Amino acid sequence: AAAVVLLVGGAGLGSALRAGVSAPVADPSPASSSPAGDTSGDLSEGLPADAVSMRSDLDEGVTAKLALTSQPWGTRFDWSCEYAGGGVGQGAYDLVAIEDDGTRTVVATWGAGQAESRLLAATSSLPMDRIRTVQITPSDSDVVLASRDL
Repeated sequence: AAAVVLLVGGAGLGSALRAGVSAPVADPSPASSSPAGDTSGDLSEGLPADAVSMRSDLDEGVTAKLALTSQPWGTRFDWSCEYAGGGVGQGAYDLVAIEDDGTRTVVATWGAGQAESRLLAATSSLPMDRIRTVQITPSDSDVVLASRDL
């Protein structure tokens, strides 16, 4: 089972094992969220230089930038996102890594209380070369709000 650790804005918030234990839910700190309606700045700001856009095919999707960094112990995920329509994000979201064999791992769970969440980060023992796709979904469903094939 792959261990996961959730970090938001650089502060450690908890860990969980993939074997049926869900990651803790945390609201992004004020340092990692902008006030509702403030869409100034690029989502890439503060992320690693190789951050890429995640794609959304839904009107109610999420606009996101994502960077993955291979580490000796697994993979680091850094991302920022805006919620559809510039409105306030609702509920909790999951960042999901899908392996080449189709195995899904929830890498992070966060709560959105603003129009955007910035500088979110998580780590996983899952090696980067086994990750095929990264998705953002609502925590309570498998609807894909944003996706990036690697």
